[in-house]
Amino acid sequence: MAPKRKDGTSSKPTSANAAAVEKAADPVSAPSGEDEASAPKKGRFVKQDPGMTAKQFEESAKSMAIAFGEGAEFGIITAEPSTFSTGSYGWKANSKIRVKVNVDGEEKEVQVVVGLNMTVSGSKPDAKKPAVSNGKPRGRPRKNPVTEE
Repeated sequence: MAPKRKDGTSSKPTSANAAAVEKAADPVSAPSGEDEASAPKKGRFVKQDPGMTAKQFEESAKSMAIAFGEGAEFGIITAEPSTFSTGSYGWKANSKIRVKVNVDGEEKEVQVVVGLNMTVSGSKPDAKKPAVSNGKPRGRPRKNPVTEE
């Protein structure tokens, strides 16, 4: 017997709903005229072309003001164009603002740290750049070094 919910109904689907549940569990077939390999997969992300290179972005992007609260009541911070460590590009801003919070009828002011990254969709480079080697080993040494016998 299926477990009962708090309202007394069963969590097991009725026979009328069973067909709908089974049908929903079946994988989606490709539209007619297309084979399954070329059909787009559910949940698959297709990289969007940003329409510019990182260099073009750096040369043309401008700072933007970001307002917090209605009418900028909590403040305005400036997001600067940036290239991130991943190679993608966009804007970033870091600042502290003061925000008023009503606690038990009393207005209190708290300091808030704001960190904001806005990344241009598709701006991350496709290929990883090889790591620059300076001849030094990377990371910490092993506790138990591997020995050749």
